[in-house]
Amino acid sequence: MRSLALTTLLFLLLTPFSAAFWIYPYQGPRCSAMRITKWLGGPTKGCQTNVGKGGISASSAIVKSTGPVDDPHVAVFFSSTDCNPETEIGHSDDGCVTGNIRSFEVWNVETGD
Repeated sequence: MRSLALTTLLFLLLTPFSAAFWIYPYQGPRCSAMRITKWLGGPTKGCQTNVGKGGISASSAIVKSTGPVDDPHVAVFFSSTDCNPETEIGHSDDGCVTGNIRSFEVWNVETGD
């Protein structure tokens, strides 16, 4: 637990001007039931395909912004395992997204990246 807190603190201290979101995938719909994992990152992390742990799939996810630096960014969720835009389930910069989430990515809505 201590190493996770230290890693998170170092990440936030070393990237104060970078966009980042906390993303919490859940096993149940409407961000309920068991939280599967948590992820901290931004647009430089690319497509995330390891949404669940141990083969558990995510039915929803909570998105939390780390601050105003995230304003032009949004977390986008997909039913495909490769962040294919044609399979977008939904997007959020703060709140709950529900669907069969198999991958996600942080996009800059101003530049399209």
